Amino acid sequence: MTPPNKSPEPMPFGAGGRPVLRGSAVAGDSFWFSVAQIYSLSHIYTFMKIPTYTQTPGLDRYPEGERFAVYRATHKRLLSEDSAYHRRWQRYIAAVVCLAIIPIVGWVAAVVLAFRQQAFQNQRIGDVLLSLA
Repeated sequence: MTPPNKSPEPMPFGAGGRPVLRGSAVAGDSFWFSVAQIYSLSHIYTFMKIPTYTQTPGLDRYPEGERFAVYRATHKRLLSEDSAYHRRWQRYIAAVVCLAIIPIVGWVAAVVLAFRQQAFQNQRIGDVLLSLA
């Protein structure tokens, strides 16, 4: 916060004309950091890059129309011949199935609990109403 009688300092610029911001990690402690150093565009680009089968090394040697078939055939061959590849594939499938089932089981459990709670409330409220009659 700038005192009322003092004008704010202009934002300094670092190497390459990048703005340098001033922050505080601990009260009274200040340091200078560059926004570009923290959120570099290359880091964001790498993070957002989604791997697909088309990025498989060596696949570009095949005609474009055959690439998926070659990829699948090689995948099936590795499943039958490479035990480490097969184990990793099984772990992946098991994880996907578990992650898909957990929410379903959670919703079913929530519905069952809601029905049980409603039955309990109906019974208790009915007991009170019948005792008043």
